[in-house]
Amino acid sequence: MFRRPLVILVALACTSSAAWPLTADQLLLVVNRNVPESRPLAEFYAAARSVPAGRIVELDLPRAEQLSWSVFEGQVVRPLRQFLRNNALEQRVACLVTFYGVPLRLAPRAGGPEHTQELAALREERRAVLGRLVKVVEELEQRVSGAGPSTAPAAQGLDDLAARAETALATWAGAISRNRDESRRAQQTSELVASVRTLAGPAAVARMLREQSLKQAGQDGPAGELTALEEQVQLALGEISRIGDDRGSPAARARLRQLSGQTLGLLEQARMIQAQLEYLEVPRSGAAVDSELALLWWNAYPVGSWHANPLHWRIPPAAAFPRTLMVMRLDAPQPAQVRQMILAGLRAEQQGLRGRVVLDSRGLGTDGQNAAYGSLGWYDQGIRDLASLLAQHGKLPLLHDDLPEVLAEGSADNVAVYCGWYSLRKYVAACRFLPGAVGFHVASFELQTLLDEPGQDRLWVRGLIEDGVVATIGAVDEPYLAAFPAADEFFPLLLTGQLPLAEVYWKTTPMVSWMMTAIGDPLYTPFARTPALAVEDLPARLRPTVSSPPAAQGGSASRPADP
Repeated sequence: MFRRPLVILVALACTSSAAWPLTADQLLLVVNRNVPESRPLAEFYAAARSVPAGRIVELDLPRAEQLSWSVFEGQVVRPLRQFLRNNALEQRVACLVTFYGVPLRLAPRAGGPEHTQELAALREERRAVLGRLVKVVEELEQRVSGAGPSTAPAAQGLDDLAARAETALATWAGAISRNRDESRRAQQTSELVASVRTLAGPAAVARMLREQSLKQAGQDGPAGELTALEEQVQLALGEISRIGDDRGSPAARARLRQLSGQTLGLLEQARMIQAQLEYLEVPRSGAAVDSELALLWWNAYPVGSWHANPLHWRIPPAAAFPRTLMVMRLDAPQPAQVRQMILAGLRAEQQGLRGRVVLDSRGLGTDGQNAAYGSLGWYDQGIRDLASLLAQHGKLPLLHDDLPEVLAEGSADNVAVYCGWYSLRKYVAACRFLPGAVGFHVASFELQTLLDEPGQDRLWVRGLIEDGVVATIGAVDEPYLAAFPAADEFFPLLLTGQLPLAEVYWKTTPMVSWMMTAIGDPLYTPFARTPALAVEDLPARLRPTVSSPPAAQGGSASRPADP
């Protein structure tokens, strides 16, 4: 009846269908006004891709590769949300493109006295609200059963309380519908509506009063009364969304809790408190700026770890979340290289990208635990499965090495596509790449910096870009193996030429609010003219990804099962 976890309800104004296919009209270009080269690169890209005017937003950010959470929330999240809202682009923009000069990394959240005090106050508020919620649910259950207080212990987690309340309310509604005494039925319905208002707020009451069964019972009152209630709810939800622009402010967070209780009821107030507690927790709160930006419209969520990516092809169509954005980056060690990447990609698109596919697996076994999701054997087998698929159906020449050692320098010429592993923080120039090449190396920390720092080995992302790759992926910190797009998902989708780079990445990257970053033109579709793999040759699980648009987003935002 009303079990709709909080993160989605506080972002209802921002839900919409995911983009499919992505177009230039759905891009917002993000630059750093304090880096002189940043905006000209965005202007160059906008002209090259016919991005509509007014789609470049300048942020006031430090000239650094790392941001604090306070700067991210105040100087990235707030201005971006306000820019999108003020320009009526909330529903239009589906992909943010960060440019050279926008920092790469978010530092772990730093605590302090005010932070500690807010956490303590939130824990006390949670205790009080949860205590009230337990009392309301228990009284509801007693009323429905007609029995006295139960002595048996009952589950009291938020989801448990929501389930108990929903069961009791459904039982009560059923009993009301069977009551033939019209006046008594009207009185009981009014009492039922009052209970729903307490637990789930006016928003749930408005939904209830729109249901046909209650209309037939004559309980929705005059049409004008219902319309007024719905307008009140929409105004409150709009304020909730706007306040989310300042989610880094303690005062804004307090107002969000107040509004959630007034509009969405005790259950959502309790969820808001819990979400804010988790949002403020310090451990493991570092992340890639771009990965965190995907959750721009999420008002409160745990930042101490990753979340399953709502745009991933495995997320079932029925699952729904706050609006989640694609984020891509046009960046390189030097600004001139960004311009070269854009031009090389455009030429490769026009001519069709042809060349060799190079896959470098390690010959790892897949026995026992080594076959489990996220294990070394699991990822290695994915590269071998990709090699088998391309050997049988691919239209490009294939070099597949399955020996433990990384391919030696200069192993392959005319390379269009590359995937391999595992040489940690030590780039090996195994391939001579064609202009427009796409590839990534699976290893930790390979996008910790793009700078040429003294005494540092050449990292893979920097090395690949400097050697001609125009689209690649890397981690700003330890991501764990399961964070990388599976090779036998990312590359087959790319090779069909049906989807641009941003969609290929965001349909296959498993996690958000985490360490991964994708570099490349979001609209780059190198195999559109010359598909290297037919859609009908894709693994069966992937075919729907390129044959039908994704489902709309909006609804439950409970964290999906780990991929």
